[in-house]
Amino acid sequence: MQRILRAMWIVLLLVIAQGAGWGGHNTAFAATAPAVGGKAVVVNTGGDAIRVRKGAGTEYARIGSVYGGQIMGVLDGPANDTKGKPWFKVDAPSGPGWVAAEFLQGTGAPAAAPAGELTGSARVANTDGDQLRVRAAPTTGPTGQILKMLDPGTTVGILAGPVTDDTGIVWYQIKTGSITGWAMAQYLVQAEAAQAAQPASAPAHPASTGTPTMTQYRQWMEEARVAYPYRQTVDKMWRVMMCESGGSPRASGGGGAWLGLFQYAPGTWAGRWNPYRSNSIWDAKSQIFATAKAWSIGMQSAWSCYYITAGR
Repeated sequence: MQRILRAMWIVLLLVIAQGAGWGGHNTAFAATAPAVGGKAVVVNTGGDAIRVRKGAGTEYARIGSVYGGQIMGVLDGPANDTKGKPWFKVDAPSGPGWVAAEFLQGTGAPAAAPAGELTGSARVANTDGDQLRVRAAPTTGPTGQILKMLDPGTTVGILAGPVTDDTGIVWYQIKTGSITGWAMAQYLVQAEAAQAAQPASAPAHPASTGTPTMTQYRQWMEEARVAYPYRQTVDKMWRVMMCESGGSPRASGGGGAWLGLFQYAPGTWAGRWNPYRSNSIWDAKSQIFATAKAWSIGMQSAWSCYYITAGR
């Protein structure tokens, strides 16, 4: 009787496991499934290199490797291999290829294509700090070889588009310098004349009455988000600040490599992207406004705490 009961329990557990996706043929996506047009981070590697393959399955040739923490654009998928496991096509450093879904986690919803058609000029945005690839044709395939890489915030001319490829990705033909090529629409926003009216100079320094209060930080964050609109919430910026420095404008990390509320490296703080680079790196208000500026041009991935803290 005991043997019969034990056998029944084993069968029941196997049924539950199969329904829950514990079996090898039902490998679930990571916590957030990747989405075409969005980005994915490499996870669950155990420190190993993950193979990028020519097609969706281990029977396809290896064309490169990716490593834990790398962030890439998602180009296609999911597509199941012969065992029923899902794969996604990603824009890997070695070129477009397929990675098993169990090693990918979406970093959020894909950036939306512009609500209206872009005209005149546009700027690079929504890239999470990565450079935007300008391609020879509106495709990630063999004819879409990379012509140039553009930094976040770069302004380009719009020549033609929108054009939708066979995977549903929308493209615009752009001109940057002497280069004419194609870029994905979700990484371009209209460059409007109103942007020239944004503050060109740094905000006034806080009154010299000691360390600013948390209430003052919050007020500055609200003001900075109006000056430099970004898609995340002020609460998200607050959580990143507390993760980076605990709210201390005199915080120093990495043996002095990173400084202030948002832990800037001096070299980064002095970059041309930063309208407040002439201010002290220790100035709390300048750090808040500079971070809003950075997020408005897609530099969020520069903060590790951006991915550690929950919410948007």
